[in-house]
Order: sequence, then C-alpha cells, then structure tokens
Amino acid sequence: MGVLRLTATSGVVRSAAALVAAALSAGGAWFPRADWSWAARNDTDVVTAAAATVARDAVTDSRALAYRLEAGAAARAIAKSGADCDFCQSRAQTVAVVYVPHGAVTADNVAAAWAAGKGATASAVSVQVVVRRPGASADTSNHAVVARRACDGCAAQAIAVQIVVLNPYGRTISPRSRVLLQRLADVVSVPTSSARRLRPAGGAARAAPASAARTRALIDPEPHGVTSHDAPPARVTPDQQALDAVVAQLRVDFGPGSIAVDVASDG
Repeated sequence: MGVLRLTATSGVVRSAAALVAAALSAGGAWFPRADWSWAARNDTDVVTAAAATVARDAVTDSRALAYRLEAGAAARAIAKSGADCDFCQSRAQTVAVVYVPHGAVTADNVAAAWAAGKGATASAVSVQVVVRRPGASADTSNHAVVARRACDGCAAQAIAVQIVVLNPYGRTISPRSRVLLQRLADVVSVPTSSARRLRPAGGAARAAPASAARTRALIDPEPHGVTSHDAPPARVTPDQQALDAVVAQLRVDFGPGSIAVDVASDG
C-alpha cells in the first residue's frame, strides 16, 4: 500500500486537536471484548462474526485487541456479518492494533457482509493498525466484500480500514486512540441507505483514481492545489470525522513520520 506522508505544521496540529475533541465529545464506544496488553504473539487472527437468525434477529459482535507480532508471523483482522432472516440486523466490528518491533510480517484485513432476508441489514467493519519500528516491514492487504440474494429491501455493507504507522520512538498507542478506533468501527458499522465514501483522512488528495470505492492518497495539510481560501469546505460526515480523528491522534501518538491509510468498501 502507498505511503501517506504527514507534514508537521502548527495548522495541522490545531486541526488534529479539533478533530479529536469533536469525536470524543460525540461519545466513544468501548467494546466488551478488548485487550490492550501488547502480549507477544505468533500468527494471530482477530475475528468477529455476527450472524442474525430467526431465533436471534439482532446481533452485534465487537472485539479489540492490541498485540506484538513476532518476526515472520501473520496478522489477520476479520469482520464477518450475516443477516439471513426477514428484517433482522447484524453488525461485526473488529479493531486490531499490531506492533511490529522487528523483522518482516504479513498483515491482512478483511470485512465481509451478506444479507438474504426481506428488509435485512448486515454491516461489517474491520480496522487494522500496523505500528512498525524502523527496519521492520509489513506486507499488507485490505479487502471488503458483500453478497446479497434477491431480497426485497435488504442491505449489506463492508468497510475495511488499514493504517500503517512508522514508530520511530518505540511508543505504544494512547488510551485516546483506543477510544477513537473503537468509535470509528462503531460509527461506520451503522447501516446506511447509500454507499459510504471515505477519504483516507481529512484534506487528503488522492494519489490514484478511486476504484470500487477503494482509495489511496498522499496526506497533506490541504488537498494539492486547494487551500481553505480557494474553495468552501466540504461537508464532513460522521464517518469521515471519525476516521480523520483517528489519523490525527495517531500522528500525535507517534510523532512526525509516515502514516499509510487504505480504505476498502463494498455495498
């Protein structure tokens, strides 16, 4: 995935603080299954699976895990959500923070949702943050996929957000970032009647054309060729505000360096 470089300016710092304050004031989610212990692990799957049925027509599964990945191991974050009955609802929310101190690892992030009942809604959101030290590397992939049968009024949405952060100072993620990451997954997993459109971060200019709602971008304080004096600010959705706040806070946590953001969505 492409590297998105953040330039340190006082304006960006002020904007970051405003984004984070606004997101936190809106209320932060706290997943019932959350472990921020940073324990060392080999191959690790962080999975949520929500399956709504006639017997249980509203299901939410949420999990957050932070851990240290050994060299040569694989990290997989997966959110799966299925609604197989009329008017049932399912939501799967995965947040995984992977610390890579040395060596080479692989990191895969997947969100998948399907709906098969009249008026059924299914949403899956997987957020994976890979925090790597200088000299460490991560081979990453990020995918979102949905499936729908011929059902009246059903909807399925999947969003996968993968963030790779360079960690030059050996820091760990802050409690504020933990809340913002969980809130991002919670906000984005709320079903909507239209397709979601997320930029990698506020004011990002795309490095390549979007394809199937998948974007990569070079993050600057403002879009290339556009300043706040040239054009009116675009409306910022709650989804976008939540993602912008995460990126802003991660920048505060880990200092100047690179942050790579990839957003994949379907549905």
